[in-house]
Amino acid sequence: MVLVTDGLWQKTLAVVRALGRAGIEVAVAAETRWAAAFYSRHCRKRVLTPPLGEDPAGYLGCLVAEASRGGYDMVIPMEDATVALLGEHRAAFPARVEIPLPGNEALAHALDKGETLRLCQELGIPVPRTRAITDLAELEEASRAVPYPAVIKPRRSSGARGIARARTPAELVERYRAVHRVYPFPLIQEEIPVEGAPLAVGLLFDRRSEPVAGLVQQSFREYPPSGGSSTLRESIADAPLREQAVRLLRALRWYGVAQVEFKRDPRDGVAKVMEINPRFWNSVQLAIDAGVNFPALLHRVATGRPVRPVFDYPAGVRSRWLLPGDLLHFLASPDRFRSRPSFFAFFARGTRYEDFSLEDPGGMVGVWLSLLYGVCHGRMRELVFRRQV
Repeated sequence: MVLVTDGLWQKTLAVVRALGRAGIEVAVAAETRWAAAFYSRHCRKRVLTPPLGEDPAGYLGCLVAEASRGGYDMVIPMEDATVALLGEHRAAFPARVEIPLPGNEALAHALDKGETLRLCQELGIPVPRTRAITDLAELEEASRAVPYPAVIKPRRSSGARGIARARTPAELVERYRAVHRVYPFPLIQEEIPVEGAPLAVGLLFDRRSEPVAGLVQQSFREYPPSGGSSTLRESIADAPLREQAVRLLRALRWYGVAQVEFKRDPRDGVAKVMEINPRFWNSVQLAIDAGVNFPALLHRVATGRPVRPVFDYPAGVRSRWLLPGDLLHFLASPDRFRSRPSFFAFFARGTRYEDFSLEDPGGMVGVWLSLLYGVCHGRMRELVFRRQV
């Protein structure tokens, strides 16, 4: 049996469904009974945990106790905070229970955008021009040295949380200080024009840090519209981009799944690394729909079974995260009626909806319950609806 954490999120529901359809029993851990994945027909057991943000020791103890009860062969952490916690305390889990994560040094590099970009520069992989400071006394000088418009980006965050933009040095100083109060010493980075295509490479590595599965995707829409989680995306063929991502993660001696995010700069046509997601990414359903079942393949790798590499898949498969993702994009975008593909193309040929599954109606109910929870719960409203400073 596999224990999957962070059951509230859509991506967790996708992972639970993919494992269950592959004949693997799944238990789901979550901080609320309203978690979407709890209601999937593929969820064999629900584990209610203390809130990680308020009681990390209690949260960890709950997972360790559950994994120690027997029957588990793997725990999959689904969020950055869970990845960091389980990576640091993996020795607390029974030896028979695999936590498919790389070493803590690799995790630290992947979780810190500054370290990720520094490693890319060492490897000769293109990145946006970036400035990191370690003392607020350096801020005035840095504000005069960066190109504008500029982006202030937390070193550790996901889903575009904490990002601010500035068009002048004075604006940058003011907004940097605001972000710094929540996310200490964020990065200052040139903003790649919004016309640049968001790209991403999802990969799975075995214990020898060899890639065994991969998929490249392009996003058409994101929330927030200026850059965040993809809401409409498509599988594409781009072997050179995949090889850049492989080179980066191999340098970290990676084990398990990860996604490397790029953005193609329309000024020079070069795809530049933005960050690493050191766990399952929000759009993993696209890969599953395209025939690259990362969750099931990860289970085979983690349990020591042979895996046939999967790098071939059909290009042009589309996946849409309609609720609330694409709806929020529509409401927030000033170009909402001019976006292509149109928001109203609900029955476009080849588009699949990660929200809906006739095979798993309980999961669909869970999506609505988790949305209701997000609306009613103040902390979740902050996470979902107020991602930028």
